[in-house]
Amino acid sequence: MLLPFLLILYFAFAAFLLVGFKRRKTVVNGTGEAFTVLIPFRNEGEVIAKTSKAIIERLISSPYEFEVIWINDGSEDQSVDLVRANLPKNDNRFRLSNTSGVGKKAAIEIGYCTSSHPVILTIDADVIPQAGWPKGMINPFSDKSTQMVCGDVFVLQDGGVQSSFEGIDTLSLVGSARGLTQNGWAVMCNGANLAYRKMAFEKIGGFGQHAHISSGDDVFTLQRMMAHYPDGVLFADIQELSGVYTYPQQSWKAVFRQRIRWAGKSSSYTSAKAKAVAGLIAFLSLSTVVGLVGSFFISSMLVPVLILWLGKAMVDVVLLKRFSRAYKYELPFGGMVVQSLVYPFYTAVIVVLSFFVKVEWKGRKIAA
Repeated sequence: MLLPFLLILYFAFAAFLLVGFKRRKTVVNGTGEAFTVLIPFRNEGEVIAKTSKAIIERLISSPYEFEVIWINDGSEDQSVDLVRANLPKNDNRFRLSNTSGVGKKAAIEIGYCTSSHPVILTIDADVIPQAGWPKGMINPFSDKSTQMVCGDVFVLQDGGVQSSFEGIDTLSLVGSARGLTQNGWAVMCNGANLAYRKMAFEKIGGFGQHAHISSGDDVFTLQRMMAHYPDGVLFADIQELSGVYTYPQQSWKAVFRQRIRWAGKSSSYTSAKAKAVAGLIAFLSLSTVVGLVGSFFISSMLVPVLILWLGKAMVDVVLLKRFSRAYKYELPFGGMVVQSLVYPFYTAVIVVLSFFVKVEWKGRKIAA
């Protein structure tokens, strides 16, 4: 009885996601707010010249007052020189800083403390913004009740299997995050494209109890924002095209390191809703894997577990196609099918490894 119940529960969860994904919260088309862009970086020398130019181009055409701070987090390559070379001359809205601490949170805090404007917009140093960025991220702050705006993040496609895998995986997370957030269940976001009011960030205690964790500047802040401002968190309007594109990882090993790092955050979640969503996905994946292995010994398990596995995969393909079409983000349908079938095994491995593996990120061990 457990396996059919899990599939029914997942059907309900998927329907909940789709309802939220289609929902658009009314956004005031006003003057926005003055904002500070914080761009922490470490060892991004391969792409930072190109991404800095793209970010600057988008910002210069912005209708809002702004400033930009690149914060060097102990880079050991030519990143600092490349950023400095691309800063507009005689324009004090663009500046470069260094952090005295270690990690992305410390870098953001340095930028935060020296920022001049009421809204903070954080993005990663390796992203290229869409045409509607930053307007689509800042315009919602015309409504004084808006405290945080989550933005879309996509993976640039190079025609390879790895970038396709990352693109599909990230699309599932972004689409699900939008659906949950627009239903009042904001439990996931991405610091590569995230905005919030400074006053609200101060009220929730900054990074607070999670300051010691190297990653998680995004999701932990989101969960505390939801605890204090349950109606003040929303996703940027999908029609504003205010997302960002990030480069694929350099290797499959780096992909798995990144996913293990993401999964490792879940043990420190403070939101019951976040724990419920993470628990549902992990339990479904582990149940599928254990059920398939168990069917070799108990043949009566085979049909129920196949129904669970294939039924969930079909639902995932439907969700992915819906997300892909809405975002106009083309990905191979065959890849979606294969990845949906492989997903339970991939997730189970990531979940298990997250408890035992200390990953290295940009040359540093990640504290959890």
